[in-house]
Amino acid sequence: MNYSLYQHEPIAFAYEVTFIESDIKWSSRWNAYMKIEGAKVHCAPSNPSLFCVMVGNGVQIIGTAVVSITFSALGSTSPVSRSALVTGMLISHIFLGILAGYIAVHRWRTIFSGDHNNWISISWKVACFFPGIAFFILSLLNFLLH
Repeated sequence: MNYSLYQHEPIAFAYEVTFIESDIKWSSRWNAYMKIEGAKVHCAPSNPSLFCVMVGNGVQIIGTAVVSITFSALGSTSPVSRSALVTGMLISHIFLGILAGYIAVHRWRTIFSGDHNNWISISWKVACFFPGIAFFILSLLNFLLH
């Protein structure tokens, strides 16, 4: 279907929309799509191992930020002693590693319907992925700057 905006320049549309009036209420228009069974509404990720590791590490990093901001807002870390804030962040990051491993393994078992295979591998990857990248970058910067 082509329409002319100017006299000699056509506009090509890739689709066409037609309005069909129905008796369905506006608030319940998506109910037909929610009742689809057997369809691939939620597909498994293409790399489930990396997905689980990223989710686990994301929980750990966000949790560390929330704990650090909460303790700073409550005044338990003094601005005079900046090392106390860094120490608190490291300690909370270490303890939130337990939660990160649990969530990553839980995601792994959810994706594979309770399969117990490779969960130890996932927990090791969670423990080493982000710290390994941080160690590599900081070591490289230390090497280049000194």
